[in-house]
Amino acid sequence: TKLGNLQTTSGGFMFWPGAYGDSAWLSAYATHFLVMARRAGYTVAPAVYDAAIGNLRSVSAIWNGQSQSSRAEQAYRLYVLALARVPDIAAMNRFAAFTPMPVSALYQLAASYALAGLRDKATRLLSEAPATVTGYDGLTETFGSDLRERSIVLDAYNSLGDGPGAMDLFKGIAADLSSGRQFSTQELSFALIAAMPFIRSASQTTTKSPGGVTVRYGTIVTELTPGAAVSRLRLDLPPGNSVITLDNASGSKVFARVVSTGTPVAGTEKPSSRGLDLGVRYTGPGGKMIDPLQLPAGSDVVIDLSVRNTGPVALSDVALTFRAPSGWELANLRLGQESSGGVISGRSAGSSSSSGSDGPAGSSTAGSLSTFIWQDIRDDRIMTYFDLPRGAVARYRFHATVAYGGSFVLPAIVAEAMYDPAVYAIIPGRIPVSGSQRQGGSPNRGPLTP
Repeated sequence: TKLGNLQTTSGGFMFWPGAYGDSAWLSAYATHFLVMARRAGYTVAPAVYDAAIGNLRSVSAIWNGQSQSSRAEQAYRLYVLALARVPDIAAMNRFAAFTPMPVSALYQLAASYALAGLRDKATRLLSEAPATVTGYDGLTETFGSDLRERSIVLDAYNSLGDGPGAMDLFKGIAADLSSGRQFSTQELSFALIAAMPFIRSASQTTTKSPGGVTVRYGTIVTELTPGAAVSRLRLDLPPGNSVITLDNASGSKVFARVVSTGTPVAGTEKPSSRGLDLGVRYTGPGGKMIDPLQLPAGSDVVIDLSVRNTGPVALSDVALTFRAPSGWELANLRLGQESSGGVISGRSAGSSSSSGSDGPAGSSTAGSLSTFIWQDIRDDRIMTYFDLPRGAVARYRFHATVAYGGSFVLPAIVAEAMYDPAVYAIIPGRIPVSGSQRQGGSPNRGPLTP
């Protein structure tokens, strides 16, 4: 239902509600999801599905792009159509003449031919394909990265029926996923889409022995499901050190990992700033700075947030999340009002009107100075999304009331580039304490300047 609300009248999909048009890459990406969901047996609304497929067919038929990012988008459209069993052979043949094209696009086109039953054509197309997967000009326009591109190629290998470089690609992707770094949604989705079928295929083709995989810890012995590509086992381990033993008699290589999950204790986050800088000011009536954790019930609070781009390039789709203490009530000043024009680092911004708890592009209707693409106001948090030029500062102002007395944790404030996890900033949360244990320093940081 939510995905259908983001579909335009042309059948494509927009990135944010209220956007003026659909996104080429996102339209193929969302349709890819619908195709896979339908093939997996999930119910997909026919009206949404048919319109999405129709959009890809109509756009691919008239496509005549020149940029590398546009060629990547066209290859993706053709691949999704072939995956949906409605290949556009004529559009594929025309597109094959648009060289050079990104390496990932070349492999997706070959996979499209293979899915359409033209395997000889696919083989010829890849006979001189580069051995190394590289990026291309405009990679960020398709929300891409090196990992995402390599995953697209491995996904194409799955459709082609493996290939000489598939295992090396898989090992590289697996190493990246095991690195512990953060990933964008594009990286994770394509990596998993490519890796899981490859693992299943490899597990089916490997010579099996009568044995299996046994896990031992403490007094518990568990046999994992024979032949399963992935097995998960919950380990209820006691505090302290534990020894876990795996016996592999299956004849297949097994990769094991122990994963522990949990929620960090509030207020123990470390301040971080990588490509972004964050500032916050808490003020009361009259503009006097205050300590937000030392307020009685009924107090009004004004929160001024500022985000500065300290990196070398402009950033798109920056996400700023402010979470309020549980005893606060956030004011939604947008309800019943029109937003007014704002500025972002000196650039004039046109006005727009909106209502409800979510809003399209416009100035921050909670009294800020900067424009945003989309803002989601909820009971306990406000999430604001915007683009940020190099060296620019975006400023937002929110209002809250301390509705309940007591001690409440002040959550961390986070800003991050949605499609570049290496770019982020964190202002740690604060734990309410009293007397000599009170945390030193002021919670106020800023305002920031360009």
